[in-house]
Amino acid sequence: MSDSSRIHDQLEFYTAGFLTKAETIAFDDHLLRCRQCQARAPHYWELAAALISDSPASDQAWARIVLAIEQR
Repeated sequence: MSDSSRIHDQLEFYTAGFLTKAETIAFDDHLLRCRQCQARAPHYWELAAALISDSPASDQAWARIVLAIEQR
């Protein structure tokens, strides 16, 4: 599996907040450059928020959501 495929496979985990700090930092960097992930991320954030609606999203998660939307 290529590094590109591996990082794309992390999108769902990233948006749900399940990556380690190092993985999150790497994915933040990837998200700044990848139009495909920028387009898909808001859907996954919305899905994750619906699944964990009892827990409000962290300020960091909302900042990533806003960033992804602004870059679309």
